[in-house]
Amino acid sequence: MFIPRFHNIGTGLALICALGSPTPTLAAISSFQLDWSGAVFGNQAEAHALLSVDDILFPDTSGLVWLTPGIEVTGFNITVSGAATGNGNFDLTDYAAFIWDTTGATLDFTQELVGQTISSGYNWGEGYDTGGDFSLIAAELSNAPTGDGWYFKLATANGTGDNLKLTSFRPYQTSPVQPVPLPSAFWLFATVFGLLYRNAWGERR
Repeated sequence: MFIPRFHNIGTGLALICALGSPTPTLAAISSFQLDWSGAVFGNQAEAHALLSVDDILFPDTSGLVWLTPGIEVTGFNITVSGAATGNGNFDLTDYAAFIWDTTGATLDFTQELVGQTISSGYNWGEGYDTGGDFSLIAAELSNAPTGDGWYFKLATANGTGDNLKLTSFRPYQTSPVQPVPLPSAFWLFATVFGLLYRNAWGERR
């Protein structure tokens, strides 16, 4: 009875190792740093954000589209300071949607996006109605900054505070999703059972 019992354990362990082995995924997350300033509107407000998107789902070339938090946009954190109202830190849960528009142009995501040439000779991020768009739509009950109806423009305190203009949209990092290895204790456990299994077969012979 001793030998079959260890044979079954060894077989089960081999299956666990096969199923539990880390496997890579093709999905990748790209992250960008974004800045807004109120200087052009005569105020001292500023905002800085880290945006992360799913490379597979994020439309790098598009007309106006709505992006969904948790799907195309996988992470978002923004900090507002210097505003008369609406200062603070906000994250993805504060937003209902994001608006993205390259006017059909292909942008180089390895470089600063603001100022890149798009259709009709305009530059992305520099016009209020000619240069594409990136806007935030805050959740109804949030005090986060939100788009006020104009392209690349935010207003703090969910639209009731200071105005800000997007000044930078640049790459932060691009890193593939790494598989999570099983803890070393698991492999030690597997090694011990493997030795016991081998010894058990040795005793049988």
